[in-house]
Amino acid sequence: MKNSLKLSAASLGLLLCMTACDSEVETATPQSGTNYIIGVQSQGSESDFSDYLLAEDDLMSGEIDPTGRGVEQTGWRYMTAVGNTFLSIGYFDDNQTIGYQLNEQGELVEKGRFVFETTLDLFQGVTENTALAVEVPRAGFADRVFHRIDVENLAIQAKIPSRIYENREDSLVAWPTSLVVRDNKAFVSFYTLHARGDFSTPSTDTAYVAVYSYPDMTFEKYMKDTRLGPLGIYGNANGLIKTESGDMYGYSAASYASGFTTQQKNSGIIRIKAGQTEFDDTYFFDFEEATGGNKLAFFHYIGNGKAIGRMIVDDAGLWGVYNIENPITKLVIIDLEGKAVTEVANIPLHGGQYSTPVLVDNGKVYVNVTTPTDAHIYEIDPVTATGTQGAQVKAIEAKAIFKAN
Repeated sequence: MKNSLKLSAASLGLLLCMTACDSEVETATPQSGTNYIIGVQSQGSESDFSDYLLAEDDLMSGEIDPTGRGVEQTGWRYMTAVGNTFLSIGYFDDNQTIGYQLNEQGELVEKGRFVFETTLDLFQGVTENTALAVEVPRAGFADRVFHRIDVENLAIQAKIPSRIYENREDSLVAWPTSLVVRDNKAFVSFYTLHARGDFSTPSTDTAYVAVYSYPDMTFEKYMKDTRLGPLGIYGNANGLIKTESGDMYGYSAASYASGFTTQQKNSGIIRIKAGQTEFDDTYFFDFEEATGGNKLAFFHYIGNGKAIGRMIVDDAGLWGVYNIENPITKLVIIDLEGKAVTEVANIPLHGGQYSTPVLVDNGKVYVNVTTPTDAHIYEIDPVTATGTQGAQVKAIEAKAIFKAN
């Protein structure tokens, strides 16, 4: 389920599921000194969207424009990077994952591709050459299927079925929101939704994490915490984040705008200490109370005990945070240990994103900000919590920002 990013996000009936087919190997020729790979989404007609991968040498000046350049993708795509491989992952009927790398001439070239059966809704790098992904059925009591992926050879190593969680009495199934591997265990945060497939969430009073052994993905236990609701949101893989120390933090949006049809607890953050498989009962950060009633739509770890987040300031519209032209979010810096939230200065109110891109590079953080009039890359200084406007994105949004090594 992907909400209409530019049109209405008020109902699931307006979701855009677009595919095309093109098996030719393409290259994108960058300017000299390529430093970044940018994924952008462009719009033609009202329902015609195209994704492109572009090689760029600068994030802070000029324009990032796919017109007449870049590698056009087949339909709407997830985009991520594992090591030096940039991955474009098909959605809905488009069942291919395509890998790209930069060649010696600084050109973006296809490395290979593999086919999956159902959309890989979460895709997480584990090492430079391996990844873990999961495909999730849209309705019914069916297996969620973990995929161990050899990124170097663009091949699926193993498929491991799991229900993750189900409650047949209440007709609830699991929707995963993160895959984090630590200490030979995989931590899978999830929320429960109705099995009929309408993405309603009748039960939002508990945070859940399923713990598996890794790499065999044998289920071990559930972690539960009733101090807040489900961790993470649809379409973003950051329900849990891991710090340098091995501590993990999870956030609950408790947000109508993030797609939760019921909200039974405040938006907040909890912790799993390094080496532990239980929530830390000495740590709880009530984000909603700390921000005067606002909610956390997304966070991403940026180092030194801090995260960058998108804060929802208007929670009135269901799925509203997925409409990038709906200016209801602010960027914030979250001090996880100090339990403090600081709004980032010089950033306009803007829409949220489906699959939010964040690049951390040389102590700065780079994000896309789309307003009703335009889109730009912004550079964020997490120490001073200030933003600087960078290159204009001549498209709806930058949906991926990667550093080329």
